[in-house]
Amino acid sequence: MERFTRLEDWFCRHMEGVEASPDARAYLVSLFSSMRSTRDDMSRESIVLAFAEARTTGEFQKFQRIGDWVVWGLSFAPESFETKEVIVDLGRLSYYACWRMTNKEWRVYEELADNLPRLTRDLCRSMGRSF
Repeated sequence: MERFTRLEDWFCRHMEGVEASPDARAYLVSLFSSMRSTRDDMSRESIVLAFAEARTTGEFQKFQRIGDWVVWGLSFAPESFETKEVIVDLGRLSYYACWRMTNKEWRVYEELADNLPRLTRDLCRSMGRSF
């Protein structure tokens, strides 16, 4: 059995079979490691309503929070989403909004948006879950 002393190392190990740029890998490892806290937990919120609010306010953090929650949820608990297609679309739209809000300079958001379905499916499989 492989032993890890840091959570980040465990996530890096499980990213090995996932096709992503070094920046996207680093973003995802950081995201997954930060989800230890419940600060960004959206499990009791409606993603649809949160997205509507983000569109209304135009706040970068709200879009990022939605995209991050979708990636985390679909990678670790895909069965918790009844309508995966809608959730994937809202995650993608949220990351595209982040990309546009950074004047299209932070390409990691474009990559996450473009590849969200494949990334979450591959991450889910690498974690030993079925999508």
